[in-house]
Amino acid sequence: MIGRKIQNRIIRFEIATLSQGRWVIESLRDDEAEAVELARTLLASEKYEAVRVVRERSMLDGFTTAKPVYEERFSPRGKTSLKLSAGGEEGTWCETLEDFFGAASRRTIGNLLRSFLDHHGVTVMELLHDYRWIKKIDAADGLKSAALHRVVRQRAEESGESLAACRARLDGLIAEATTRARDLMASRALPRMLDEGLDALVAACRAAAPDAPQQEHLMRFAICRFIEPRQGLMDRLAALADIAMPASDPLAHSLFDAFAADCLASGTVLQELLGRQAHLGQALVAIADLAAGRMDADRPGLPPLAGMVGRMIAERESSDMRAVLADRIARALAGEQRLTRGDARAEAGALGLLCEKMQDADGGFPGGPAMVRALARRFSRLDLPGGLEEIRLRPGNTAERIEQLLLLERTAFSDIKKRAIATLMLDLLRRAGAEERVALRALGRSVANSGLPAATRQRFAEATGT
Repeated sequence: MIGRKIQNRIIRFEIATLSQGRWVIESLRDDEAEAVELARTLLASEKYEAVRVVRERSMLDGFTTAKPVYEERFSPRGKTSLKLSAGGEEGTWCETLEDFFGAASRRTIGNLLRSFLDHHGVTVMELLHDYRWIKKIDAADGLKSAALHRVVRQRAEESGESLAACRARLDGLIAEATTRARDLMASRALPRMLDEGLDALVAACRAAAPDAPQQEHLMRFAICRFIEPRQGLMDRLAALADIAMPASDPLAHSLFDAFAADCLASGTVLQELLGRQAHLGQALVAIADLAAGRMDADRPGLPPLAGMVGRMIAERESSDMRAVLADRIARALAGEQRLTRGDARAEAGALGLLCEKMQDADGGFPGGPAMVRALARRFSRLDLPGGLEEIRLRPGNTAERIEQLLLLERTAFSDIKKRAIATLMLDLLRRAGAEERVALRALGRSVANSGLPAATRQRFAEATGT
C-alpha cells in the first residue's frame, strides 16, 4: 500500500495529468517532494496540458480528505519551471575527460537533468558537446549546481574526501569540456555530416585529428550539428537510425549506440517507440524485449522506427542502449508504482514474466547489482515465497566475497535467486584486477560444481584461466 501512516491516518500524494480535457491519475507517491518532482517531469515532456498533485489524508475509519498541493499548466512559450529530477543511483564518478563523456556518466546526467532534456528535446551528448546548450544549462536557475551537489555529496560520502576536493575535481573536468566545446564551435574547418553518410564522417574525422579521443570528439560534435534541426528526441533518433542503418564501420555503430542510448533514456521516447501499454509490468517487458534484441519490426502496432532500433540492438554491439534500458527497468522496479492494476497474484505474475525476459549473455540480470537490489525491493513488497530478498555480503576481498556468494547459492532453490547471485559474482569478476583474477583460480572447481547458470560458470573459467 502506498501512503505513510502517521498518528492514525494515512497520507499519500496522487499525481494526475490533463490531456484532451480529461484528468488521468498517473502515479501515487508517499512523499510530497517526490510527487511534485514527478509532476514537473511529466509536464516537461510536453505531452500534457497540465499536471497536479493532490494530498489525500485517510483516517482509519475511512473518512478521507483531499487537498491540491501543486498544479501547473504547460506553457508553450517554454516558461515551465524545470527542477532536478529524482534520478536513480548516482554512483558514477569521473576521473578523466573520457570518463565524463562516457556512457555511465551520461546516464547519470540524463537521470538528473531529465526534465531539462525532455523539455528542450535534446540529448546529453548535445549538452556536453555543444557550447550553446552548455550556456543554457548554466542559466537554468541553479539546475546545474543542484545536480553537481548531489553527485559530489555522494562521492564525498563514499570516498571520505571533502566536499570541496570532490567539487574542485569535477569542476575541472567540466571546465575542460566547456573549453573544448567552445573551441569546436568557433572552428570553421570541421568535418560535417554530408550526404555520404556516417561511414564517410568517421573517415573524415580520422583524417582531421591525430588521435582516437580527438577523432571521436569531432564525430560526436558533427552528429550534434546534424541532429540540431530535428524537433525533439524522437525525430533525432529517427534521423540517426536512417544514417546508421547502412553504416558498416564498427565505430559508426558505436556512435549510433551512444546517441540512441541518450534518446532511449527518455520515458517519453520509449512510450512513443513501444506504444501505450496496459500497465507498468507490460511496459517493462516490452523494454526488456527491446534490450534483448527481440523487438521485431512485425510486432502489431509498433512504428517502423522500433523495428529499426530493435534490429540494430540485435545485430550489433549495443552496450550503451542495453545499459540505459536496463537502468530504466531497475529504476521502475525500485519505485512505488504497481506493475499491474489487478490483485497481488497478477502483480507477482507480471514480475515473474519480467524476470524470465531479463537475462544477459553471461547468465545474470542486465543492469548488475542495481537491478538485483531493485528486484529484491519489489519482491520484498510483494512478500512472495521463493522470491528474492536483499543479498548483503560481509566486507572482504574479491575472493572472500565470491566465497560468500557460493555459500548462498547452495541454499538458493529458485532460478531467480541463483541468477541474482550470478549477477553479483559477475560484477565482482569484472571489477577484479589481473592479480585478483589469478587468486580466484582457487575457486574454479567450486564455481564449476555450483548450480549457477552455465554461462556464468563459463565466464568465470574464461576470466580466471581455470
